[in-house]
Amino acid sequence: MAIAQERPFILADKNERARALDLIKKYDWAAECLTKMKAGIAPIVAAHKESPAKSLEDAPAFGTGGIHPHVSWTSQAVQAGTLYFMTGEEDYAQFAADRLNRYVQFLAVEGRDPIVSKEGRQRDYRDVFDKIALTYDYIQPFLIKKDTTVYDAASGKRIPFDQDKAQAIFKKIVEYGFKTTERGSNLEIMIFDAIFYSALCVEDKNQRDAYVKMALEGKGPGTGLLGMKKVLVDNDGIWPESAAYSGVGLEVPIYMEIVDRNYPELKIFQGFEGALNGVLKRRFYSYPNGTEKVAFGDSHRAGASGLPDYTRVLRRAGFPKVAERFLAPLKYERELKGYHPDNLWAMDALEEVKARPSESQSSVLLPYAGVVIQKNVNFSNPKDYGLMYYTGGASYVHSHLSGLDLELYGAGNVMSGVGAAGPPGGGAESRGSDVFVSYYRSYAGHNTVVVNGESKGSTNGWKGNEYNAMDKVKAQAMEPKPDETGVSKDFAFSCQQLDDTVNDSIQQRTVTMVRTSDTSGYYLDLFRSKSKKENRFHDYIYHNLGDSLTLKSGAGGELPLQEDSRVAKTVGNQKFEDWKYYPSLSVAFPNKPDLYRLFPGWHFFKSVAYSAPTDGPVSGRFDLTIESNRYMHTLMAGGDKREYTSASAPPIVDAAGNYEKKPSRVLSVRHFGEAWTRPFVVVFEPSLNPSPTVQSVENIVDANTIVGAKVISNVDGKVVTDLILAQDTDDASYKTAEASFTGRFAIIRTIKSDAGSELILYIGDGEKLSFKGHELLGKEGRKGLERPEGK
Repeated sequence: MAIAQERPFILADKNERARALDLIKKYDWAAECLTKMKAGIAPIVAAHKESPAKSLEDAPAFGTGGIHPHVSWTSQAVQAGTLYFMTGEEDYAQFAADRLNRYVQFLAVEGRDPIVSKEGRQRDYRDVFDKIALTYDYIQPFLIKKDTTVYDAASGKRIPFDQDKAQAIFKKIVEYGFKTTERGSNLEIMIFDAIFYSALCVEDKNQRDAYVKMALEGKGPGTGLLGMKKVLVDNDGIWPESAAYSGVGLEVPIYMEIVDRNYPELKIFQGFEGALNGVLKRRFYSYPNGTEKVAFGDSHRAGASGLPDYTRVLRRAGFPKVAERFLAPLKYERELKGYHPDNLWAMDALEEVKARPSESQSSVLLPYAGVVIQKNVNFSNPKDYGLMYYTGGASYVHSHLSGLDLELYGAGNVMSGVGAAGPPGGGAESRGSDVFVSYYRSYAGHNTVVVNGESKGSTNGWKGNEYNAMDKVKAQAMEPKPDETGVSKDFAFSCQQLDDTVNDSIQQRTVTMVRTSDTSGYYLDLFRSKSKKENRFHDYIYHNLGDSLTLKSGAGGELPLQEDSRVAKTVGNQKFEDWKYYPSLSVAFPNKPDLYRLFPGWHFFKSVAYSAPTDGPVSGRFDLTIESNRYMHTLMAGGDKREYTSASAPPIVDAAGNYEKKPSRVLSVRHFGEAWTRPFVVVFEPSLNPSPTVQSVENIVDANTIVGAKVISNVDGKVVTDLILAQDTDDASYKTAEASFTGRFAIIRTIKSDAGSELILYIGDGEKLSFKGHELLGKEGRKGLERPEGK
């Protein structure tokens, strides 16, 4: 078969090779990268050269073997192929060719589907076939030489490399992939490189171009590479799935770079600048401790969210402003930690880039997930004293039935983690377990409010008839907004609303982060909830890490609690018999036809104890004693007769400090009647100290409607009083003899100490705020800050 020497490249690009070789000559770190790559594979290549038969004895089994041996085997072939392409040393090429030949001989059998492991098509395409194509890409010049042979294990002889069979398997991989791909989901992205790379290995130009055209255009809305591009553009650079699965979208610009290099006339990066800019959002998924990240939906939280390596992409795409935002922090981190690349193609000296730290963005909005993220780290020691939260919820691929959810960080840890890719101990089968579908993926596993004990999901979600669909939470207001600098280093807030058609209710959650010093601060959570029909009761549920939860009454004594004799079948006095089962006919786990969902999922609570109704304020403290003492203090305003419940629950997945192996602690508050005009008002203060700085919280009431809270803190001898106004509309009015406000959210802060007093006025969303003769107007964006005294 005649093969053109000049052909498209996946990664084996001559210009990139020249650039990499130049870096190796000029920089020790680049030479070190090449040395490390050789050291990792050279002994294996040498052993193979000495005895190919013995080397190939360990080849992974076809059909009956697992995926991981195939991944290891083909990864080594890719590494050897890379080194051949860089150095021209044919021992590397021969090793890679002999391994490639084994797949060629097996897959080329007529009528055989391209399946090599017992895991089947999905995993083979995700983890193996892309590496087969890359191996071919790197060593193609060696394969087409007239004297090239490969060792054939079946015959025990060296035979010419069969290019016709190789071309046949690449076509088979492409065509079978197109035929069986799940379109419009993360799976399409995860197997796209196998299809696309195999298409680029087809030597016949007409056939190759036809395959590439199919790969770009797909078979429906949101499919193919152009469909993926549109999804990212429409969602500001984030693939619209759970926090973890959204990461698959980071691969799309890498595929686009390969298209642009080989088909520049398509101008594939046109219109993509905003999406590349939006990818930076994921960097701010990381919590201040640098070891945990937000985990809404099916996700793990361990590790930080760093920048993707887009040096090749940005060189190709241009977009100098985006490139500067990406590359300046990369260079800063290299200078801070040293640069030790382990991939020749990712190497870049960034000589023209001026290093600087990451931008101090403090807000992220993800409309598809109904999620708002707010962060406050603009001071010393953000790990221990930083504040960060997210709220929200929606139906998207790998979403949870969370309602209007909340997650809080403080004192060095994610304190109230939600989300999970499976129960602790994991395994795919566990994701079909009762505890996962009825608890971790349902209301009771989240920090939310359940309406009338009956909050449930519908069958219109990503898992079809598994009852996990919900309406989308929508942002009403936030300050600061994404890509904006906050007007205050001490205050930030968000307000979100859920119009819940599934449960015929409406909920609104206003959360504010409040700093009182460099080492202290708190969250105020004001949660409104009402049924559009009958309002029997509303249950506020909150989980926290901890070895214990202590509840105290306003008088300071321990709040009397009575144990629930029905153990794990109640919160408060709701009877187990009132609950409803919903069948979960899982497609993923058809071997479990008896699997049922039990909403809202709080039958997994244990050691349940609840109080008699009380209208006084209640405080609580979650104690964390593993590794070091940490605390989450909570204060709840009185004024309405409510039941307070303490319980334990399944562990918070990926919890820090070994808490993944310990039950989480649960605080639940039951409010009788509607909770819209009488919302839940809860202060959370994470701390390294056993005593809180927040001393009290009281409702601010206007015409029998709670419109905010008065929070008093004692910080280093200073008395800090925050009047926090959180109204339910953006044009609401509040007026007393001392204060007036038109808008949704504002804070009046007074600070008294031996040195005197200070007044701070803050508008997060509003028109005008007045206090004792001082007035602040909401400026551009309906926000503002003023210090009338003590400027």
